[in-house]
Amino acid sequence: MYFLPQIPCRRITVCFSILICLSLFNSVASAEQIEPFKDEHTVVFIGDSITHGGQYHIDLALFYATRFPNKKIQFVNAGISGDTSVGTLKRFEKDIALHQPNVATIMLGMNDVRRELYGSNALQSTSFDDFLLEQSKTRKTYTRAMQDLIERLISINTKVIILTPSIFDQTAELALDKQVGINDELALYGRLIGDFASHKGQSVIDFQTLMLRINQQMQAEAASATIVSPDRIHPYAPGHFVMTYAMLKAQFGQSSIGEIVLNMNEGKQVSTNCKFSGKVDVKDDGVQFTCMNSGLPFPVKNEQVSALEYVAFQEDFNQYPFKVEGLESGSYELVINQTKVGEFSDEALAKGINLAELPLNPMYSQAKEVQKYNDARALNAKLIRDLKQIEYSMLSNYPELARDDEQALSKTLYKHIEGSKGKSWYPWLEGMVANYLINKSKLEMYKAKQSEYSQKMYEANQPKAYTFALKAVH
Repeated sequence: MYFLPQIPCRRITVCFSILICLSLFNSVASAEQIEPFKDEHTVVFIGDSITHGGQYHIDLALFYATRFPNKKIQFVNAGISGDTSVGTLKRFEKDIALHQPNVATIMLGMNDVRRELYGSNALQSTSFDDFLLEQSKTRKTYTRAMQDLIERLISINTKVIILTPSIFDQTAELALDKQVGINDELALYGRLIGDFASHKGQSVIDFQTLMLRINQQMQAEAASATIVSPDRIHPYAPGHFVMTYAMLKAQFGQSSIGEIVLNMNEGKQVSTNCKFSGKVDVKDDGVQFTCMNSGLPFPVKNEQVSALEYVAFQEDFNQYPFKVEGLESGSYELVINQTKVGEFSDEALAKGINLAELPLNPMYSQAKEVQKYNDARALNAKLIRDLKQIEYSMLSNYPELARDDEQALSKTLYKHIEGSKGKSWYPWLEGMVANYLINKSKLEMYKAKQSEYSQKMYEANQPKAYTFALKAVH
């Protein structure tokens, strides 16, 4: 099953005369939705730094927690910064299979593609034939490892969702070399692995097409604009939000929170996802009722708001209309649980106001509480991944090293990263090593905190009774 956003295909000409058209995906595109996660599922997100420190899976967890309070799902971050498909296979048993996932998403390729092969400096130091040879070898290594990873997941009864690699921005006018050709190769990786996964009966969600379309829109207005970041690789919050949107579109197409409809003239009441408690008290100047919600608004963060210009998240996934028909002409104040959330005209109320976009709405406040615990849960997961990153990317090279020998451990780790001195990423590596040496003993504490915050999230999201009072403003 292959999910592809339906947008026009365009032909792209890239360096080395390689032509890749986004229509490559059309042969396997399907409007069929990917099955949503189920209650008690464990979902593992496999990837590199874009997953390790990324937001897309955190927002996905928040969506499920706010939209489906009856579902308790375990979301596991299994990203490792700098990792590749080959590296992921090496940690498969200890870092992925041990979670016994019902579902695993895989987004790998950014480090597999060997970015050093591309760009102006690379062109000067190698022949075109040599480039093609290295590119072919790299592609084969990636596809074989990914195929192995998919098959190993299938063998432990895990449903696989391939996330095609997020884009490398090779078009924005930025300080760093464009390294044209990287993203075209990543798109091809997505095609090859997508075809294999589909053949195996697994699912695929395409990030490339949507992100490229948005980049094109942004750069039509400002040549330096990007949906990722100035390093051309790692999406900032808006980019991750776009990725979350793509995943939700694949699973749901559209999904509203609920709907409350009242008709003052006929005494009719309709409610979806909000169960009325007691009678609806209709008065001359308004109405009052109590209902039990079974879904909450999704609180979009300030740093994510710019993404709403490019994806229809609010329209598709954050609608909670409140409609009151038959009101006398005038203005009305809406109070929910004794909190005034706003004043609205009778025309606006007849058309419907979106409760999900009213930040003073107590339901929104409840959702913010859920978000707080989800963020805390995700932060502890990130702290765990920071320690695991050292274990799998560095210490796995020294199996004989005594881990309780602090002096030898420190010496080995700092020596391991010496080859990166002078590189832009060396200070980050140095910080990661220092963090590991200081905090490695806190691993179990981080795990306990993660479980604690997860439990609090699933307590904060439970349905509550909300009393609505709509009264004419005189």
